[in-house]
Amino acid sequence: MPSPIEWLMSLLAILLFLTAVSDCKYRRIPNSLCIVTALLCGGLMVANDQWSNMFHPFAVMAIGVLLSHYRILGGGDSKLLAAYSLAIPSNFLSTTVLIIALLGGLISLFYVIRTRLFKKPARGIPYGIAISLGCSLSILAAIGTP
Repeated sequence: MPSPIEWLMSLLAILLFLTAVSDCKYRRIPNSLCIVTALLCGGLMVANDQWSNMFHPFAVMAIGVLLSHYRILGGGDSKLLAAYSLAIPSNFLSTTVLIIALLGGLISLFYVIRTRLFKKPARGIPYGIAISLGCSLSILAAIGTP
């Protein structure tokens, strides 16, 4: 029988897919996906007894508001990263940001090539994919580490 952590990770995988579809199709991450992600990541925080993670969303949102103001990152992206940060231990946050940046770079490269080859206008980069995948990888890596 799967453990609660395995159930929560399975549900997060489904949310990752839904986030990717929404961000690719509409360039928007609905608040409902961010809220459900925050609830699941909060459950992981409790299950892993990582109560210090509850302060991460405040720091992420403060930086996110600044990046959103300068149109570097969208508001939905900031909310999504804040939601995921509940389940990411402090010692994994910098690695998580690096993974997100690398994945985001690959996605950006794909969209640049796609735009040039097919002459399709760019509507922005669906960075929610990089955020969801990068955070999910970090959460998986952090499970079971002190």
